[in-house]
Amino acid sequence: MRKKYVVGIDIASKTLAVSVMKSAGDPEILSVTIGNTEPGIKSLFRALRKLKIKLEDCWFCFEHTGHYGLLLSVMLNEKGYTFSAVPALEIKSSQGVQRGKTDASDAKQIATYALVHAHKLKASILPSKTLLLLKELLSYRTFLVRNRTQLKNSIKARKLLSKVIDNKWMLRDMEKGIEKHDLEIKKTEKAMESAISGTELENNYKLALSVTGVGPITSTAIIVYTQNFTSFDNSRKFSSYAGIAPFKHESGSSIRGKTKVSNYANKWFKALLYNAANSAVLCDQELKAYYQHKAKQNKHHLSIINAVASKIVGRIFAVINRQSPFVNIYALKMSQKLA
Repeated sequence: MRKKYVVGIDIASKTLAVSVMKSAGDPEILSVTIGNTEPGIKSLFRALRKLKIKLEDCWFCFEHTGHYGLLLSVMLNEKGYTFSAVPALEIKSSQGVQRGKTDASDAKQIATYALVHAHKLKASILPSKTLLLLKELLSYRTFLVRNRTQLKNSIKARKLLSKVIDNKWMLRDMEKGIEKHDLEIKKTEKAMESAISGTELENNYKLALSVTGVGPITSTAIIVYTQNFTSFDNSRKFSSYAGIAPFKHESGSSIRGKTKVSNYANKWFKALLYNAANSAVLCDQELKAYYQHKAKQNKHHLSIINAVASKIVGRIFAVINRQSPFVNIYALKMSQKLA
């Protein structure tokens, strides 16, 4: 669905640079910088109306910047205006070589991107408050786990020094810090369970959890990053997003590189799926047999784990599409043979 105008917005923590255009070759109708605040965004709406531009005729486009763009997304969503939060990499890769950089020029580039790619631009849907809460809880848990790991590593290093200097009080303080982080992590995980319980997310959460190797954190994360399986059509697309889908690397007859995954991926989620895969190959007979078969072919451990992670994503999407828990048919057949 095309609109008469596009509004390109470059988002910063305190300001929003705005560029309004009607076609890619024409000059800007409006170029202004406003505050990244509720009054600032309302002033943009007023400025557009003064120019006789109906906000219903505008397509707002900006980079997906997380927290900094959340207020803008919420206000546009509440008014029912059309907007697209596009990955920054997608916009940057479409711009080619750029000379000079300002917020205003970035806003104009975003508006130009929206005009040129209007045929494939999709309107963004703001996640529910529950999904936003879960995303924040996941982020906070990651922060706590990272800090706890740093404390554990620091203790190991300082224990070596304890034979030379008296630093026992430091070690005690850090151990207390680890205990505190353990409690906060458990508290955060319980908050996730509470947020999911009794909502429309609970059924899909349990279905994903039924897949071997998938734990509560992985199940919660895939619910969040797929917006409860509405933002990805199939497992292949999500595997590409997570950076576990392999792509060919070849050109003509001279270049025949190894099949590889993309570096542009959600690396945190990729690590989460690798943990799930490492767990699955220990307790899932089919995946264990697959791993052993590939290992005999001298495949690298990470290459096999990547393939296993892709299989797990495929299983998750399959149980969601079927709306029935995962059943390991391979394990059932093996038990019948032994019976």
